Amino acid sequence: MWRCDFSGYESVITLFEKEGRYSSEIQFTASHMKPKFEKLEKVDDKFLVVGSKVNEYYKVDEYDNLEMGDKKGLFTSAKNIMPGTEISELPALNIDDVIGQDIFFVAGMYSKSFAKTLPETNAKTWAVYYEDIDVTFQVDKSTSKIIEAKMR
Repeated sequence: MWRCDFSGYESVITLFEKEGRYSSEIQFTASHMKPKFEKLEKVDDKFLVVGSKVNEYYKVDEYDNLEMGDKKGLFTSAKNIMPGTEISELPALNIDDVIGQDIFFVAGMYSKSFAKTLPETNAKTWAVYYEDIDVTFQVDKSTSKIIEAKMR
């Protein structure tokens, strides 16, 4: 059981295994969306969402948190909230370590605010500010990879 704080997708996600079959239940916590149920197929260390057109998947990481991604790669992580589980905290955001990482993964891991597009945005790069972590990112639009990050 994991809690996702990714803006717009706040939820509690539970993965189930019964007789070798896998499924997920997503209970949305910040919206009035109905719960979402998915059939999953386990392939190596990933749980693939059956029928997903964008190849959505789940994967439990080294901190026992749940990574969520699709064919573009990892887009966020959800914190382990299973009762009785000792939770490892993620390291603090170090802006020098995010260069080259996917902006949506970084934002999903460390921010609960919505991205604010800045005037420096152009055809090739996206300039974006996350208020709650007080960081501005310069992002390559074609890859969604962070080119530069700086504290405001």
